[in-house]
Amino acid sequence: MTAKAVALLAQSRNLAGNSAAEFERGQLSYSISQAVFTTEAEHANVERGKADFERTAAALNGDIAQAQDACGQYGDGNSELADVRRACATFAPKAAAHWRMLGDLGPQLQRLEKTYQAELARQKQIEEEADRLAS
Repeated sequence: MTAKAVALLAQSRNLAGNSAAEFERGQLSYSISQAVFTTEAEHANVERGKADFERTAAALNGDIAQAQDACGQYGDGNSELADVRRACATFAPKAAAHWRMLGDLGPQLQRLEKTYQAELARQKQIEEEADRLAS
């Protein structure tokens, strides 16, 4: 969206000072505002998806922690629990991989948000300049 806004602003700058192009500059300014709106709407969609993911992950995290605790109760010995111990042995590395991936996700989401904020700020600057040119 930022690249689109930059291209539209360049067109508006080319028309600056041309009184016959006032309507066209207004249309370009409107298009830039729509690009900013689209960016904000997409961010809202991402935030809703993130919130849904966090709710689902919280429930899954609780289940995984509970399973890990239960597996910790089965030590060596009792042959009747051999199947449970095998299941726990299979589960343990998968649970560890889950926790690692979840830990990696936080910084990635922070970078995504930082990028969004920077792009939105740039788009708002472009929008302001386009509005000045359209006036």
